[in-house]
Amino acid sequence: MKISFIIQFNQPGYGGMYFSSTSKIKQFIKYNSDFEVGVFNIRAKPPIYIRWLKNILAKRNFYPQDSIFNGLNCKNIYHSISIFEYISIKLFSSYELDLYKKSKEILSDFADTDLIAAHFGNGPGEIAMYLSKILNKKFTVMFHGSDIHTTPFLSEKKKALYENMLSKSSLNIFVSKGLMLKSLEIVDVENKNHVLYNGVDFNLFQRLDINTIKRKKKELNCSGKVIGFVGNLIEVKNVITLVEIFKNIKRNYLNNVSFIIIGDGNQRSLLQSLFIQENIKVDFLEQIPNAEMPLYFSIMDILVLPSLNEGFGRVIIEALTCGVQCVGSRVGGIPELLPEENCFDLNENFELLISNRICKLISENHSITFEKNLFDFKTIAIRQGNLYRSLFKKEELNLHKS
Repeated sequence: MKISFIIQFNQPGYGGMYFSSTSKIKQFIKYNSDFEVGVFNIRAKPPIYIRWLKNILAKRNFYPQDSIFNGLNCKNIYHSISIFEYISIKLFSSYELDLYKKSKEILSDFADTDLIAAHFGNGPGEIAMYLSKILNKKFTVMFHGSDIHTTPFLSEKKKALYENMLSKSSLNIFVSKGLMLKSLEIVDVENKNHVLYNGVDFNLFQRLDINTIKRKKKELNCSGKVIGFVGNLIEVKNVITLVEIFKNIKRNYLNNVSFIIIGDGNQRSLLQSLFIQENIKVDFLEQIPNAEMPLYFSIMDILVLPSLNEGFGRVIIEALTCGVQCVGSRVGGIPELLPEENCFDLNENFELLISNRICKLISENHSITFEKNLFDFKTIAIRQGNLYRSLFKKEELNLHKS
């Protein structure tokens, strides 16, 4: 059986969706050797003079035939965009391409596949749906976050698109129960919905030894308990609330606590200026390679995730495996990963309640428990393979019956 995975990246990234999708595909290939697997990265290619200019100015090839993302080998396949479309995309990030038309340009790469499996609804999921229609192939979509909790609710047109996608797919896979439940607000196709959590490399994510932790804390000039945030510094991550949360903690612990923020995004400058106004020292670090994150988690005592929406919250599991207590908002997949007492509603008391909980965790010893098997790469990959196999077993049974 041949399966074609569809992803969509212009370059290597750091975000949760980037690591979760590429890692899931790598582990799927490792533990499902009976499948013939192709990985296709869908990209837009502007007119040749734009490509030539970009390559010359950057002194590199922006449009290679193949790419490696997080150790995953991918074939880049391109659909064309006109100069008008190119300019519109640059000027208006929300500009929408006619992906049904674009899908017709890449048909040949999927002609001999049995199943088209997209990671993420926006873009890859749409293309998978259109390829399925044109080629009469089965398709599935793995939903990661904003492609369910945000995009379908932007307009009636978007909601209709996602209702179509969820209804016509052979399987809908979600990275959390929260996302799956949210999808029922779009259309109820519960019989084809499944949850597969994102996996964690437990060989990589472990708490480091005390001497290594001390050296790193000294290097970063951290003292006392360390409270941290890891993620994109954007609106949906609700990072501005960190100012009041850290302020409340500092009021109680004065110089016996340090703060660290790892990430980048359009709210970074605003966040930095607000902390300066409040006279709160915070170490801001830009994106850290995934392989180095166990060291940074190890120096933390508590991780805060105050998101407005969250598909899964991969950093929580990575932090927990490194011995870090975690607190967060009661949204998306976060309540599935943390005990009830560490999750808080996003209301007018949110900053006060979550900071009080952090202070309590600082002053008391609390054990860290979670079901490790739910996030084991091998277990997830084998279950994913069985879900795909079941599609064709049903087809075989129907053929025998007829």
